Amino acid sequence: MGIYLDANVLWGWRSFGEPDRLAVSIVARQLGQRVFLPWVAFREAAEAYRRSLESAVAGIEQAHSLAERRFGADFELILEPEPDVEAGVELWKRRLGEVVEVLPLCETDLREAWEREIRGTPPAKPREPNKPGRGGRDAAVWLAVARHHAAGSEEGHFVCKDRTDFSDGQGALHPLLAEELRGGQYALHLYPSIPDFLVKLGTAADGLEVTLDELRECAEAAIKAGLRESLEIPHAVWRELDPELRYSTAVKELRPIEILSQRRYAQGSDAIVVVDARWEVALDACYQRRDAATPDLWNAIRDVDATGNIQVLLEERSGGPHAQFIGAQMASKTYLFFSADGSVVSLTSVDD
Repeated sequence: MGIYLDANVLWGWRSFGEPDRLAVSIVARQLGQRVFLPWVAFREAAEAYRRSLESAVAGIEQAHSLAERRFGADFELILEPEPDVEAGVELWKRRLGEVVEVLPLCETDLREAWEREIRGTPPAKPREPNKPGRGGRDAAVWLAVARHHAAGSEEGHFVCKDRTDFSDGQGALHPLLAEELRGGQYALHLYPSIPDFLVKLGTAADGLEVTLDELRECAEAAIKAGLRESLEIPHAVWRELDPELRYSTAVKELRPIEILSQRRYAQGSDAIVVVDARWEVALDACYQRRDAATPDLWNAIRDVDATGNIQVLLEERSGGPHAQFIGAQMASKTYLFFSADGSVVSLTSVDD
């Protein structure tokens, strides 16, 4: 039915261009499966990211205070733009949403999770005398995964870095958890890390590097199609999305300017290449008021430039490589600002 992730798999995901993130998307495409994240794991990962941003802001403030004490003088601390923790978290959630689907929290699962913590039933921790129970979160994650997998019609894959709570110690599911799935027809495989899961994709292999010209020739059309469905392009242009306005963008041209990384995977005679590159994007930005009398009439701003990191998967075929769009993280080149009547008052070039 799918590929299931626990929160600890996401700890290093910041830009969503990380190799682990790309690998998950690639394997999902190769297997024709979706990637799922239980709601409890989603909340835990989101709060961990929030704390990391808050810690970064606190670090700046502490460094400022230390400098003032050491020099015995007052210094003005000006951060422009000022770090916005909430906006950063929302951007992280939006990018995560383009990679995974969140499994909703079921009330019966929640009650059962706390019951397992109280009793010390796996994957909750065994009870110790005179100590509180532990592992309710793990139990909630497991129950969401098990319920969703049991309703499926194919093998599932659960990636979790915690080797003790879900595993039998040999890499397979804990026997009590496996017993809970015994009535199902399809197996659920457990992996302690993304690299262990990568055996589904193949092993890293040497090969000819893709050039910028080759990348543009084989990937431009696939990227245009992928960006039409992505939320990255509107946010690369519009500084703030006004709820009273509709937005639309049309990608006209793409040009790779730097290959950041590429890795080739081989499995038998088949091979794929994962390419992460920086691209220049030329587009038209359009907007209209939501209460417009003619919904097909848009105000257009031509030839807006943006740049971003775009990841593609190149499948090696007899007629040449075939490209699939994986994802993008845009770095805006232009912000558009509006007056009260919705007309553009300024264009400002900024690197995000």
